[in-house]
Amino acid sequence: MRYTAVIVIACLPLVAGCAKKTNIATTKTQPSASAVPVRQDIRDALGAARLELIEVRMNPTPGGVMKAEVEFSNNTSSIQRITYKFEWFDAAGSRIESMQSQTMPLVANPGEIKVIRSVAPSESATDFRLQVLRR
Repeated sequence: MRYTAVIVIACLPLVAGCAKKTNIATTKTQPSASAVPVRQDIRDALGAARLELIEVRMNPTPGGVMKAEVEFSNNTSSIQRITYKFEWFDAAGSRIESMQSQTMPLVANPGEIKVIRSVAPSESATDFRLQVLRR
């Protein structure tokens, strides 16, 4: 019986080290003025990469083209590596071909909040799709 207690006490630091660490703080109490409703597929894509969506924002740049920002956090205790790609669409739902639609790597450290951004390739762009793959 005495040996069992020693083993349990010796393993406690190992178990404590595996606990989920959350050190994310924000002053936001409500969505930003430029926040847009999020389709479930963006939330699911980030969730599959073990990242948590905070907010999606879209607003026009001074030149008139749309800019998208996707803010998310890594609430895990491990580094998350992903690749992502923005694709832009016009009002009819057709994809707009662009050199900007390239796959980009990203590393999110434990407890880190990240924002990824994309500017539409033309003024005809009204919506975007975000593809996220876990590396």
